[in-house]
Amino acid sequence: MKKLNEKKRGTYDIGMGHLGNGITVWDRSREKNGDYITVAHIGDDGKITWYDKKLPSKIKINIGKTAMQHKKEMAKESMVREIIKKELNEVNYSDRLARTLVNSKLVKKGMSEKELFGPIFKQAKKDLGDKKAKYLMGHDHDFLSDTLQAISNLIEAYTHSGDDKLVSLNVRKPIIVVDERHVGKFIIIMMQDPKDSTMRSAIFKRGKESKYNRNKQSDINTLWKLATKYKGKEITELNEATFNEVSIKDWIKDLDKRLKSVFPKSAVIVKFSRNITPAVTIIFTMGKDKSEYPNGIWQNDPAGQSFLIFLDRDIKSDEEDMPEKVTIDATGRGGSILVKPEEGSYMVYSSVKTGWRKKTGSPSKIANYTEDYFKKLKQVWKANIKNLTPEHYKLLGKKY
Repeated sequence: MKKLNEKKRGTYDIGMGHLGNGITVWDRSREKNGDYITVAHIGDDGKITWYDKKLPSKIKINIGKTAMQHKKEMAKESMVREIIKKELNEVNYSDRLARTLVNSKLVKKGMSEKELFGPIFKQAKKDLGDKKAKYLMGHDHDFLSDTLQAISNLIEAYTHSGDDKLVSLNVRKPIIVVDERHVGKFIIIMMQDPKDSTMRSAIFKRGKESKYNRNKQSDINTLWKLATKYKGKEITELNEATFNEVSIKDWIKDLDKRLKSVFPKSAVIVKFSRNITPAVTIIFTMGKDKSEYPNGIWQNDPAGQSFLIFLDRDIKSDEEDMPEKVTIDATGRGGSILVKPEEGSYMVYSSVKTGWRKKTGSPSKIANYTEDYFKKLKQVWKANIKNLTPEHYKLLGKKY
């Protein structure tokens, strides 16, 4: 929020932040015992407690607008708590929803998570109503994670009919290698599709076939496609995904080193997780630790960024190989930094975009893209140092 001048009270420099319940409002132009003076507090119900009743009217109006917005946001939070209490805790709704979708054949094996979101939302909307369904899909990660896992389990194993009788699913079995033969200077890899017993052969010069791991399903699927393309002729394409033979753990270690070389004085975390789906999580803050975060809260960092690199759903640990293709996307506030608000704005901050775009490609391309983005982020940060709020500048202005 910009500084406001008032003859009787001097200059105010208002700041706001979450310091527990509600929003605390302080005046950065005044300190007591090393802390800014608290002038007001906004409760989760939107009620304002005034500690400085002589605040200028314009500041009070701006705080009032923030209180109204906070009340609306907390009303949504209250709604989702009501859902969990009244509906999701009384029955295992994720399991019930998954069974409904599988039994009605609205979902099937091979559907991506993105493809599953549509059926999940439509059924949740039918069961709970539009507003509750939208909030569940947008804010309750446990709900999505549990529902996706339940669907996966049912499709892989079985489903229940109306009379609770076990009914096996007709699940497509994977392509398999049935034989390998050496003929002269060539090796022939013979494969079969169990669905209809179709046979195909992939032909390589000896030694070239080693680029494809016949114990890895993704490589077998690639061989099947190549066998279709070359139709009994020698396959000259080598596996371009040799970089993918690096384990997820080693790939993360390399990316972590590269990103930290761009921001050696900041916090960079790159880790494997399975919270919602197998993914590599990247968390970045300009501050090194809580001593450099406003009020010690990392979410208040002006350049805080977080990203997810989505991996194959069947990956269980970081000891496995990186998939052939991955997608990285920003979460939270990824793609911008916080700066002083525009003149006349009642918002606490404004933002500057940092040129982020969602990207899909091989692990090596995604690693390079992420490193290049962090370099661009550093350039944007340096170009906007003077536009930081006084509090952010005091903590981080001379960092780079």
